[in-house]
Amino acid sequence: MATATPLDIAMSREAGALSPRQDNPFIFRVYICTDPHWGGTCTKIERLKGYCINNGRSGAELSSFGPDQGFQCDLFRTIDCSGKFLHLEWPGTDDLKGWTDDVGSFRCN
Repeated sequence: MATATPLDIAMSREAGALSPRQDNPFIFRVYICTDPHWGGTCTKIERLKGYCINNGRSGAELSSFGPDQGFQCDLFRTIDCSGKFLHLEWPGTDDLKGWTDDVGSFRCN
């Protein structure tokens, strides 16, 4: 699989600000928040399906993760989507518990 450029959550789009590409079957969308229970700073992200998204800040500030309906994601502690992973489907989870602030990368389809 190809690897995307590092993801900097702080530079992602504002929550809910979807582009005209929102109906593109090759794009996945996830809603992430810096705190559990959808708290803190939240952001909606769009990226190409099947690509590994590296969290450029070593998993910092990622506590809630929700793929849109019809999408599923694997979250990895390491960069480059390798090793053990946590599998999430819609609606995701409002508390990553043992994975809070420890997601190095993720891939969604």
